[in-house]
Amino acid sequence: MKINENYKRILKQAESGLTKAPKWRVRATEAKGKYYYYYKDPSDKSAPRGGRYAHKEELDKIKSIVQNEYNCALIKEIEKQQKSIERFIKDYEPDKIKNMYSNLSDARQALAEPLCISDQEYAYKWENYKYEHKGFVENAAEYYSERGERVRSKSEKIIADKLYSMGIPYRYECPLSLGHAIIHPDFTVLHRSSRKVYYWEHFGMMDNPEYTEEALRRLDMYGKNGIFLGTELIITYESSGRPMDTKLMNHTIEHYFGS
Repeated sequence: MKINENYKRILKQAESGLTKAPKWRVRATEAKGKYYYYYKDPSDKSAPRGGRYAHKEELDKIKSIVQNEYNCALIKEIEKQQKSIERFIKDYEPDKIKNMYSNLSDARQALAEPLCISDQEYAYKWENYKYEHKGFVENAAEYYSERGERVRSKSEKIIADKLYSMGIPYRYECPLSLGHAIIHPDFTVLHRSSRKVYYWEHFGMMDNPEYTEEALRRLDMYGKNGIFLGTELIITYESSGRPMDTKLMNHTIEHYFGS
Protein backbone atom coordinates (compact mmCIF):
# COMPACT_ATOMS: atom_id res chain seq x y z
CA MET A 1 0.00 0.00 0.00
CA LYS A 2 1.19 3.57 -0.71
CA ILE A 3 0.65 4.66 2.86
CA ASN A 4 2.97 1.90 4.05
CA GLU A 5 5.73 3.01 1.68
CA ASN A 6 5.29 6.60 2.81
CA TYR A 7 5.53 5.58 6.45
CA LYS A 8 8.69 3.58 5.74
CA ARG A 9 10.31 6.62 4.14
CA ILE A 10 9.42 8.88 7.08
CA LEU A 11 10.51 6.21 9.59
CA LYS A 12 13.90 5.92 7.91
CA GLN A 13 14.36 9.70 8.03
CA ALA A 14 13.32 9.87 11.68
CA GLU A 15 15.66 7.05 12.72
CA SER A 16 18.62 8.43 10.79
CA GLY A 17 18.02 11.85 12.36
CA LEU A 18 18.41 10.65 15.94
CA THR A 19 21.46 12.06 17.71
CA LYS A 20 23.21 11.57 21.04
CA ALA A 21 21.53 14.58 22.57
CA PRO A 22 21.41 14.82 26.39
CA LYS A 23 18.25 13.60 28.11
CA TRP A 24 17.26 17.04 29.31
CA ARG A 25 13.74 18.33 29.70
CA VAL A 26 13.08 21.46 27.66
CA ARG A 27 10.52 24.16 28.43
CA ALA A 28 9.60 27.14 26.26
CA THR A 29 7.95 30.46 26.98
CA GLU A 30 6.91 33.31 24.71
CA ALA A 31 7.02 37.05 25.29
CA LYS A 32 6.34 39.73 22.68
CA GLY A 33 6.61 37.22 19.82
CA LYS A 34 9.96 35.85 20.98
CA TYR A 35 10.62 32.36 22.35
CA TYR A 36 12.75 31.66 25.45
CA TYR A 37 13.98 28.17 26.25
CA TYR A 38 14.83 26.52 29.55
CA TYR A 39 16.36 23.14 30.18
CA LYS A 40 16.62 20.86 33.16
CA ASP A 41 19.10 18.06 33.64
CA PRO A 42 17.43 15.45 35.92
CA SER A 43 20.78 14.86 37.63
CA ASP A 44 21.25 18.59 38.35
CA LYS A 45 19.79 18.90 41.85
CA SER A 46 20.68 22.58 42.12
CA ALA A 47 18.80 23.65 38.97
CA PRO A 48 15.92 26.11 39.41
CA ARG A 49 12.47 24.58 39.47
CA GLY A 50 11.66 25.98 36.02
CA GLY A 51 15.02 24.92 34.57
CA ARG A 52 18.09 26.87 33.53
CA TYR A 53 17.81 29.52 30.85
CA ALA A 54 19.30 28.39 27.55
CA HIS A 55 21.73 30.99 26.28
CA LYS A 56 22.46 31.56 22.62
CA GLU A 57 25.46 29.21 22.60
CA GLU A 58 23.28 26.42 24.02
CA LEU A 59 20.46 26.66 21.45
CA ASP A 60 21.98 24.06 19.10
CA LYS A 61 21.96 21.52 21.93
CA ILE A 62 18.36 22.47 22.82
CA LYS A 63 17.40 22.10 19.17
CA SER A 64 18.88 18.59 19.00
CA ILE A 65 16.98 17.59 22.16
CA VAL A 66 13.64 18.81 20.77
CA GLN A 67 14.34 17.18 17.38
CA ASN A 68 15.09 13.87 19.11
CA GLU A 69 11.87 14.10 21.14
CA TYR A 70 9.90 14.75 17.95
CA ASN A 71 11.64 11.95 16.03
CA CYS A 72 11.11 9.44 18.86
CA ALA A 73 7.41 10.35 19.15
CA LEU A 74 7.06 10.07 15.37
CA ILE A 75 8.74 6.65 15.29
CA LYS A 76 6.47 5.40 18.08
CA GLU A 77 3.32 6.64 16.33
CA ILE A 78 4.33 5.27 12.92
CA GLU A 79 4.98 1.84 14.44
CA LYS A 80 1.56 2.02 16.10
CA GLN A 81 -0.13 3.01 12.82
CA GLN A 82 1.74 0.30 10.92
CA LYS A 83 0.41 -2.33 13.30
CA SER A 84 -3.13 -0.97 12.79
CA ILE A 85 -2.69 -1.16 9.00
CA GLU A 86 -1.37 -4.73 9.22
CA ARG A 87 -4.38 -5.77 11.34
CA PHE A 88 -6.74 -4.11 8.87
CA ILE A 89 -5.13 -5.80 5.86
CA LYS A 90 -5.28 -9.16 7.62
CA ASP A 91 -9.03 -8.82 8.27
CA TYR A 92 -9.96 -6.99 5.05
CA GLU A 93 -11.93 -9.18 2.61
CA PRO A 94 -13.60 -6.95 -0.02
CA ASP A 95 -14.46 -9.93 -2.23
CA LYS A 96 -16.52 -11.42 0.59
CA ILE A 97 -19.05 -8.59 0.20
CA LYS A 98 -19.09 -8.81 -3.60
CA ASN A 99 -19.62 -12.58 -3.52
CA MET A 100 -22.39 -12.71 -0.90
CA TYR A 101 -25.18 -12.74 -3.48
CA SER A 102 -23.59 -15.38 -5.71
CA ASN A 103 -23.02 -17.55 -2.61
CA LEU A 104 -26.76 -17.69 -1.97
CA SER A 105 -28.62 -20.75 -3.18
CA ASP A 106 -30.48 -20.41 -6.49
CA ALA A 107 -33.77 -20.46 -4.58
CA ARG A 108 -32.69 -17.53 -2.39
CA GLN A 109 -31.24 -15.62 -5.35
CA ALA A 110 -34.67 -15.83 -6.97
CA LEU A 111 -36.12 -13.88 -4.03
CA ALA A 112 -33.30 -11.46 -3.21
CA GLU A 113 -32.38 -8.30 -5.10
CA PRO A 114 -28.58 -8.05 -5.33
CA LEU A 115 -27.14 -4.83 -3.92
CA CYS A 116 -23.58 -5.85 -4.72
CA ILE A 117 -22.31 -8.50 -7.13
CA SER A 118 -18.94 -10.08 -7.78
CA ASP A 119 -16.50 -8.57 -10.28
CA GLN A 120 -17.00 -11.61 -12.49
CA GLU A 121 -20.79 -11.21 -12.57
CA TYR A 122 -20.52 -7.48 -13.12
CA ALA A 123 -18.05 -7.93 -16.00
CA TYR A 124 -20.26 -10.60 -17.60
CA LYS A 125 -23.35 -8.38 -17.50
CA TRP A 126 -21.38 -5.34 -18.66
CA GLU A 127 -19.80 -7.16 -21.60
CA ASN A 128 -23.10 -8.70 -22.69
CA TYR A 129 -24.92 -5.39 -22.78
CA LYS A 130 -26.95 -5.20 -25.99
CA TYR A 131 -26.34 -2.21 -28.26
CA GLU A 132 -26.65 -1.30 -31.90
CA HIS A 133 -23.37 -1.74 -33.75
CA LYS A 134 -22.11 0.73 -36.33
CA GLY A 135 -22.54 -0.51 -39.89
CA PHE A 136 -19.89 -1.22 -42.53
CA VAL A 137 -19.75 0.27 -46.00
CA GLU A 138 -20.32 -2.11 -48.88
CA ASN A 139 -17.23 -3.99 -50.14
CA ALA A 140 -15.14 -2.92 -47.13
CA ALA A 141 -12.32 -5.30 -46.21
CA GLU A 142 -13.43 -7.89 -43.68
CA TYR A 143 -11.49 -8.61 -40.50
CA TYR A 144 -12.79 -10.76 -37.67
CA SER A 145 -11.55 -10.92 -34.10
CA GLU A 146 -11.02 -14.13 -32.15
CA ARG A 147 -14.27 -13.35 -30.41
CA GLY A 148 -16.01 -13.49 -33.78
CA GLU A 149 -16.91 -9.83 -34.23
CA ARG A 150 -16.17 -7.90 -37.38
CA VAL A 151 -13.67 -5.04 -36.99
CA ARG A 152 -12.36 -2.45 -39.41
CA SER A 153 -8.62 -3.13 -39.61
CA LYS A 154 -5.82 -5.55 -38.84
CA SER A 155 -4.69 -3.30 -36.00
CA GLU A 156 -8.14 -3.28 -34.41
CA LYS A 157 -8.13 -7.08 -34.67
CA ILE A 158 -4.77 -7.17 -32.85
CA ILE A 159 -6.13 -4.96 -30.06
CA ALA A 160 -9.38 -6.92 -29.77
CA ASP A 161 -7.58 -10.26 -29.72
CA LYS A 162 -5.14 -9.08 -27.04
CA LEU A 163 -7.93 -7.86 -24.79
CA TYR A 164 -9.86 -11.08 -25.37
CA SER A 165 -6.84 -13.32 -24.65
CA MET A 166 -6.25 -11.47 -21.36
CA GLY A 167 -9.91 -11.77 -20.33
CA ILE A 168 -10.38 -8.00 -20.30
CA PRO A 169 -14.04 -7.08 -20.94
CA TYR A 170 -14.62 -4.74 -23.87
CA ARG A 171 -17.30 -3.53 -26.25
CA TYR A 172 -16.49 -2.79 -29.89
CA GLU A 173 -17.89 0.47 -31.29
CA CYS A 174 -20.47 0.87 -28.56
CA PRO A 175 -22.40 4.18 -28.91
CA LEU A 176 -21.33 6.96 -26.55
CA SER A 177 -23.21 10.21 -26.02
CA LEU A 178 -20.93 13.27 -25.90
CA GLY A 179 -23.02 16.37 -25.48
CA HIS A 180 -25.46 16.44 -28.40
CA ALA A 181 -23.43 13.99 -30.49
CA ILE A 182 -23.31 10.20 -30.58
CA ILE A 183 -19.92 8.67 -31.39
CA HIS A 184 -18.65 5.09 -31.50
CA PRO A 185 -15.28 4.68 -29.72
CA ASP A 186 -13.29 1.85 -31.24
CA PHE A 187 -13.18 0.08 -27.88
CA THR A 188 -14.93 0.69 -24.58
CA VAL A 189 -12.95 -1.27 -22.01
CA LEU A 190 -13.77 -2.23 -18.42
CA HIS A 191 -11.25 -2.51 -15.60
CA ARG A 192 -12.68 -5.42 -13.62
CA SER A 193 -11.77 -4.67 -10.02
CA SER A 194 -12.27 -0.88 -10.08
CA ARG A 195 -15.18 -1.13 -12.57
CA LYS A 196 -13.81 1.97 -14.27
CA VAL A 197 -14.57 2.38 -17.98
CA TYR A 198 -11.96 3.51 -20.51
CA TYR A 199 -12.39 4.58 -24.12
CA TRP A 200 -9.77 3.44 -26.62
CA GLU A 201 -9.40 5.05 -30.01
CA HIS A 202 -7.05 3.65 -32.64
CA PHE A 203 -6.14 6.22 -35.29
CA GLY A 204 -4.98 4.20 -38.26
CA MET A 205 -4.39 6.71 -41.05
CA MET A 206 -2.42 9.53 -39.46
CA ASP A 207 -0.70 10.44 -42.74
CA ASN A 208 -4.09 11.38 -44.21
CA PRO A 209 -4.70 15.11 -43.48
CA GLU A 210 -8.50 14.85 -43.48
CA TYR A 211 -8.40 11.78 -41.23
CA THR A 212 -5.95 13.50 -38.85
CA GLU A 213 -8.18 16.59 -38.68
CA GLU A 214 -11.15 14.39 -37.76
CA ALA A 215 -9.07 12.56 -35.13
CA LEU A 216 -8.09 15.87 -33.51
CA ARG A 217 -11.71 17.02 -33.57
CA ARG A 218 -12.73 13.82 -31.80
CA LEU A 219 -10.02 14.25 -29.16
CA ASP A 220 -11.29 17.79 -28.53
CA MET A 221 -14.82 16.43 -28.19
CA TYR A 222 -13.71 13.93 -25.57
CA GLY A 223 -11.88 16.60 -23.57
CA LYS A 224 -14.77 19.06 -23.67
CA ASN A 225 -16.98 16.32 -22.21
CA GLY A 226 -14.64 15.49 -19.32
CA ILE A 227 -12.92 12.45 -20.84
CA PHE A 228 -9.21 13.16 -20.84
CA LEU A 229 -6.26 11.54 -22.55
CA GLY A 230 -4.21 9.55 -20.05
CA THR A 231 -7.10 9.11 -17.63
CA GLU A 232 -10.28 7.68 -19.20
CA LEU A 233 -9.06 7.99 -22.79
CA ILE A 234 -6.43 5.75 -24.44
CA ILE A 235 -5.13 6.21 -27.97
CA THR A 236 -2.93 4.21 -30.33
CA TYR A 237 -2.01 5.30 -33.83
CA GLU A 238 -0.22 4.44 -37.06
CA SER A 239 0.43 5.67 -40.58
CA SER A 240 1.26 3.92 -43.85
CA GLY A 241 4.97 4.20 -43.10
CA ARG A 242 4.74 3.64 -39.35
CA PRO A 243 2.69 0.59 -38.30
CA MET A 244 1.18 0.29 -34.85
CA ASP A 245 3.80 -0.48 -32.21
CA THR A 246 2.47 -3.73 -30.74
CA LYS A 247 5.03 -3.68 -27.93
CA LEU A 248 3.76 -0.25 -26.87
CA MET A 249 0.19 -1.52 -27.21
CA ASN A 250 1.01 -4.40 -24.83
CA HIS A 251 2.60 -2.01 -22.35
CA THR A 252 -0.48 0.21 -22.58
CA ILE A 253 -2.80 -2.70 -21.77
CA GLU A 254 -0.58 -3.79 -18.90
CA HIS A 255 -0.46 -0.23 -17.53
CA TYR A 256 -4.22 0.30 -17.51
CA PHE A 257 -5.57 -3.22 -16.99
CA GLY A 258 -2.74 -5.31 -15.60
CA SER A 259 -3.93 -5.25 -11.99
